[in-house]
Amino acid sequence: MYGLVQSPREYFMLYCAQLRKLGLIQSAADPCVWFKVVNGETVLIIVVYVDDCILAGPQEEINWFKREIKKRFNITEMGPIQKHLGVWYERKSDEAGEFYEVRMDEYKDEIVKDWKELIGPLKAEKTPGYPGESLVKNEGDPVNKDQYRKFLGRLMWLVRKVAPECGNAVRELAMFMDSPGEEHWRAMKRLVGYLESTDVHLKLREPVNLKVYAWVDSNFATNKETRKSVTGYFVTIGGCLCGFSSKLQPAVTLSSTEAEYYAASTCATDIKFLQMLFEELFPKVKIRPATLFEDNTGAIFLMENQVVGNRTKHIDIRMHFIREMMAATEKEEARLVVKFIRSERNIADLETKNVTEKIHDLLVPVVREGLMTQLILAADREDV
Repeated sequence: MYGLVQSPREYFMLYCAQLRKLGLIQSAADPCVWFKVVNGETVLIIVVYVDDCILAGPQEEINWFKREIKKRFNITEMGPIQKHLGVWYERKSDEAGEFYEVRMDEYKDEIVKDWKELIGPLKAEKTPGYPGESLVKNEGDPVNKDQYRKFLGRLMWLVRKVAPECGNAVRELAMFMDSPGEEHWRAMKRLVGYLESTDVHLKLREPVNLKVYAWVDSNFATNKETRKSVTGYFVTIGGCLCGFSSKLQPAVTLSSTEAEYYAASTCATDIKFLQMLFEELFPKVKIRPATLFEDNTGAIFLMENQVVGNRTKHIDIRMHFIREMMAATEKEEARLVVKFIRSERNIADLETKNVTEKIHDLLVPVVREGLMTQLILAADREDV
């Protein structure tokens, strides 16, 4: 029945049963991804979000699917992708080639409008957060907690979809939803001011190949209360952005090298997920190894060498997952290789701290304009 809590789940199960009848295969890595295989080749990919579907494949296969699914469900054909889950997609081209431009202008404008009506005026900001600052716990009474949560929830959705450079800013704000203070409101005001004055968009370009390329970084002991570090990373398929993360590490680390090692292992879990998915979809395509760009030589040494010393013997076993990813066997190639990258070229820096305007202006255009492929090509020339 429409409107019940369990309705989306029940509909999804019904829809999945119909897809199986059509001979489609459900991905083991991601249950929302389905694909059709003909003569060992994937000819159709379907991404399901409750009752919304995105189809990718030759037009004849797309027409076949629509024709068959109509026999069981009433569907609305939307044509080439334009809007999905509130995000607008438009195919364009520039001097660097063709791309999909991704925007949420209407959603962003609504946030700004509501802020000005409910909270107050804004001013243009050059960066999402105050450079060099990190937020601390509010010792007084909460300030307008309900409104804080409402705005933060909307900002998190916007940032997740089109503004990855703001990942660290919303991560910090989210830590204080239970008791926001004046300083937290001040930080949120800066973020909203930045979004209002910024042309927020992403360009998704054709990948150079189907291998995973990722950039990882950490900010050592940045939390002033717990002294925990922050993990930040970007993950791409052939330079096309697939995901990013900014999160507080679960344990205190004793050095910047250890913090980077923890961050790399966390990033490696996302890398493995994408590899598992693409190995299902394209079994004949060379997916391995992925490349992880890291700017800490000490951490790279720990990843490449299984050594135990006084400074490393305490590291949690789960954090050694990165070594397993880098290990090759007689039957299988290593899933991952690590390459050094200079700190000024490490885009993951954006996810670990409130960067300066100089660093922001250097790194954000690389992400926003979809130019990670240039970093990959530079690495291939060992110009990193």
